[in-house]
Amino acid sequence: MPSQLIKKLTSSVIQKGDWHKLKTLYLGGGGPTSQPKGDGGLATDTDASSVPLGEIIRQSTGSDELLPLVSVLLKHGASANAIDGSAVIPLDEAMTLRNLALVQKLIHNGANPCVVGKDKEPIIHQALRIDLRDKNGNLITS
Repeated sequence: MPSQLIKKLTSSVIQKGDWHKLKTLYLGGGGPTSQPKGDGGLATDTDASSVPLGEIIRQSTGSDELLPLVSVLLKHGASANAIDGSAVIPLDEAMTLRNLALVQKLIHNGANPCVVGKDKEPIIHQALRIDLRDKNGNLITS
């Protein structure tokens, strides 16, 4: 498929906020002849800088595909911080989910923990308040 067509399709999917299609475009696994899910989709060489990661994280249902999708989008230029046109902060949403792996991925890719989140305080304060405990309630030390 021509790259310009893929870019146009990707742009349309982003504008419509159709995150399910975006997931298929970047992760693959969309049909019997496509690559297995996670091995790449049609848009794996397409710039993702206009993808609002915060909105994708907010609308996720705790899916196992969230971290791989965010990882692929970051690799293709998505911002770990809020972008123009979206006030949703990816790190704030990851903290709401208490998804430590996602929080770490965002921080390692430049997310700013000092920005003010939904609760009107810096996200780093939110992290300290919940003691960065894992899903089992264990304090994370590494």
